[in-house]
Amino acid sequence: MAIQPQDVTRELEYRFGYDGLGRRVSESGNDSLRSLTWCGEEICQFRSSGGNATYPYPQGEWRAGRRLYQERDHLGSVRALRDLSSGAVVASFDYGPYGAEQQRSGSLRPERGYAGMYRHAESRVVSSLRCNTAC
Repeated sequence: MAIQPQDVTRELEYRFGYDGLGRRVSESGNDSLRSLTWCGEEICQFRSSGGNATYPYPQGEWRAGRRLYQERDHLGSVRALRDLSSGAVVASFDYGPYGAEQQRSGSLRPERGYAGMYRHAESRVVSSLRCNTAC
């Protein structure tokens, strides 16, 4: 699948690769490549073309040397990100109809969003284990 952004001032194209089970296993665009490793139904590792790895874990993620805890609601939607070293809430989120992000505080955005779906920030493609959609 290839996505071209609506911003016509930039000529970027994002490409996504999938395995035989329909899970996204690679992302490329903006001169970068990132591979995704799955552990059952959860992404357990993101690896950049330079070899840098990010390890999400069931209730959070490692980012820039910080361990972030994702506070989730009953649907699995991320409502807040908390820095585990300080205990401070570094970002909070609210969602509207169809999972559109409505309000937020803080500058960080989690890898997961509404209903725990993985979000590709640059292309705005949101994916679950079985479905991909552009928001």
